[in-house]
Amino acid sequence: MSLSKFRVAVFLHGCFWHRHVAHHSPLPKSNRDYWAKKFRRNHVRDRRKIQDLRRLGWHPVIVWECQLRKGPDRVLARVVRAIGHGGVTASAGTNRPKSSG
Repeated sequence: MSLSKFRVAVFLHGCFWHRHVAHHSPLPKSNRDYWAKKFRRNHVRDRRKIQDLRRLGWHPVIVWECQLRKGPDRVLARVVRAIGHGGVTASAGTNRPKSSG
């Protein structure tokens, strides 16, 4: 989700597809080589997109599927904080947020 007025980009990552380390999910048993490459490409692409956005002065927020299920209010609070952060610093070009991990 893009909140361009505030320079906030919210990514909702599926825990399986983006390999959330909190779950320690094993690779699927069939086509292991394919899946390993697929997940590696996902990770590289995710990282590159986040870095690109930060260079442009945006505040990316990574939301994991499990976080949204367990605590939607906490997720909403993170997005609201990002909106406040982005709205304050984006015009100055100094919006360099910490990793949302």
